[in-house]
Amino acid sequence: MKIPVSLLILGAIALASTGYGGDLALKVETQQAAYGIGEPVVLHCVFTNETDHAVTVDLGYNQQAIFFVLNPGSPTEKKLPIAVHHGGMSVRDQQTLQPKQNLSRFVVFDQWFRPVAQGDYQFEFHLPMEQQEVRAPFILHVVRRMRPT
Repeated sequence: MKIPVSLLILGAIALASTGYGGDLALKVETQQAAYGIGEPVVLHCVFTNETDHAVTVDLGYNQQAIFFVLNPGSPTEKKLPIAVHHGGMSVRDQQTLQPKQNLSRFVVFDQWFRPVAQGDYQFEFHLPMEQQEVRAPFILHVVRRMRPT
């Protein structure tokens, strides 16, 4: 089975939440417990093959297929498609995951959302696939701008 997925890959770990979409489970973590306003946010995403057979995960070109939802399930729910593309190479990344095997990738979240106020923001990571969609909720804690050390 071939599962198309698109991601921008970079680097991170900490506040975890796990979602499920059938063949793949998805865990999303933030690198830090809290971020300052304007500070880049990196998400660590771990995909797990939940089947008893090998699954090919197609990470596609950059991150065009994935999107995030702010305030999922609420009246203020808002879909956040990619807002900023930092350019660079478009790289094809296909991985075959054996049963229960993990695939780890990092996503620069500021391409979808840049907080301008402090607070706790609820999100849901969405990954459309052939016959299903993998989702994983997570919370982003934003504080006043961090002071340089």
